Parts: sequence; structure tokens; C-alpha cells
Amino acid sequence: MNAEMYANWTLFIAPIVLRGRFKKPRYYKHFIQLVELLKLCLAFEISEMILNQIDEGFRLWVEEYEK
Repeated sequence: MNAEMYANWTLFIAPIVLRGRFKKPRYYKHFIQLVELLKLCLAFEISEMILNQIDEGFRLWVEEYEK
């Protein structure tokens, strides 16, 4: 697989295929939060507000991951 295939899997296919597959729903929710952050990062234009949203989002995502 190449990077483009991984990106397509992560952003478009996995959220559908993985729904209801994790033992605990919080794992799926955490994965979807990552997908949403990645989509923000791939925008053609990123404003200051979106940049702050990405920064805060990843900070919170990592904190949740480390729990």
C-alpha cells in the first residue's frame, strides 16, 4: 500500500467499516476524532481559526490517548 491508499482507507473507508467493531465504543469515537482532525489538516486553505482548532484538537486527542 502507498500513502494515498492509507489516506483513502483512514479518511473514507475505515469510519464505515469499523463502526461497531471495537470492544469499547470509546475507541471508535477516538478514531473518528483523529479522522476529523486529519480532514482539517488536508484543507486547501487553513485559516488562523482552523489552525487553532487543529492545534487544540491534537492536544486533546493525545491527552485522551495517554489516559
